[in-house]
Amino acid sequence: MAAKQSPDEVQEARRVKDAIRDTGYLNERKRIETANAEKTARLRTLRLAKEATEREAAQKEAAERDSNPLSTGAVKCCDAQLSSMRNNSMRTPIPQFRFRAVSMELAAHLEERRVDMLIVTEDGTTLAIECGNDTILNVQRHIEQISRDCPQIASWGDAKPAASSQSNTENNYDAAVSEGWRVMPSPTSLQ
Repeated sequence: MAAKQSPDEVQEARRVKDAIRDTGYLNERKRIETANAEKTARLRTLRLAKEATEREAAQKEAAERDSNPLSTGAVKCCDAQLSSMRNNSMRTPIPQFRFRAVSMELAAHLEERRVDMLIVTEDGTTLAIECGNDTILNVQRHIEQISRDCPQIASWGDAKPAASSQSNTENNYDAAVSEGWRVMPSPTSLQ
């Protein structure tokens, strides 16, 4: 039979037993914490990889959108105007540079047979677009065409829609005469 243990021996046996149990508990706790830390690190890595992939996809989409002039805010066309542009064999090239214009003026150089389109951008840069011969009239026709095909453009800003093509012609004629341009007889005087 087992010898009777003294109360001190019983108490010491309990302490040893509790220490073993506590050591096992601590070891299990450390193992769980290590496993959780590894899972957290893997999840963080996966989240960062996902964010990087989404960022690259967004950059690629933005680059594709910016390279297509019809999808940018600068040149959005109605379906009718787009088909009209195609029918007139006018192709909108992909822009190499994009500026936000705040004003535009035309300057005629009659001796050189050209008109300069002076565009002032948001940052104060002035761009000069040289329109040789009668190419400025092509610009005018394009503006008239987009105004007819997409009348909602007139509501996009402070500019008010033009009254009519006839009054625009008269206003352009009057402006040219007032600036001293050599011009043909007035359109109204020909009628």
